[in-house]
Amino acid sequence: MKKDFILSGTNDQVFEQLKTTVLPLNWSPVRFEPGKNRLGGVDPTYGKILIYLRTTAPGQVSCTVSAASETAADFIINKVSPPAFDDFFSDSDDDDDAGDSIFDDAPSATNTPAPAAQPTASTPSNPAPSQPPVQNEPWYYKTWVVVLFLIFFWPVGLILMWTGKKFPLAVRIILSVFYAISLIIVLFSGVFLGNLASNAVSSTPSTTVTTTAQTSTSSSTTITLDQFNQIQTGMTYDEVTAIVGSPGVVQSEVDIGDETYKTTIYSWDGASYGSSANVTIQGGTVTSKSQYGLE
Repeated sequence: MKKDFILSGTNDQVFEQLKTTVLPLNWSPVRFEPGKNRLGGVDPTYGKILIYLRTTAPGQVSCTVSAASETAADFIINKVSPPAFDDFFSDSDDDDDAGDSIFDDAPSATNTPAPAAQPTASTPSNPAPSQPPVQNEPWYYKTWVVVLFLIFFWPVGLILMWTGKKFPLAVRIILSVFYAISLIIVLFSGVFLGNLASNAVSSTPSTTVTTTAQTSTSSSTTITLDQFNQIQTGMTYDEVTAIVGSPGVVQSEVDIGDETYKTTIYSWDGASYGSSANVTIQGGTVTSKSQYGLE
């Protein structure tokens, strides 16, 4: 009795599937011949069972079960549980139990269709030339190192970026132009600020502070309380000296380069010991006066 059914897959895949199904059945003896696309053995219950494989279409394998009875054939088919199969049986003239070997009644090589050739990748006659070994990139050409240098020490970063060919060409050009413009701006800013500071220093009026120690009373004319009272705010220095009769002694002088703010303090001694008078002249006129112990 023979029955055919179809399994999906390649010839080798179907053979392994059938082998996995048959092994737990404890056939004795059992034979697997993948080179001849067949396997078989003697089942303790159903007797000798043979299975032949042949490729009928790409991805499909036709399996022929040869057994002593239809029940035995159906037993194997149910074990495999194919998704779909076509079954038919031959006349009882095929004696599947004849012969000492389990493959005595196997179809001859001339009657068994050869399995369809599976598509394989073409192998070139000449092997491809071996590729040179890939060399590890130096650490200083790694992207994160180049980026750090561009941020914190950009001259070295630019050199590494160009020599290591990091980033696309357009990006490298943009970064180079950016740093060049930044350098020009910094240089011109330094020159401008330097000139500005120089001009500020040169335009600042000089300030002269002169302090003259008071001379002894013997070298200057004394001032009386009456003369002191005659000195009024707004008088000029010449008017003051005309009242007192002497130029007095310059105690201090502040000159910032502008005659309007030039300030001078003159002093005169009184007739008694320790008495004196001070007159402050700013911008050429008297702005304040003070005295101590005049009579």
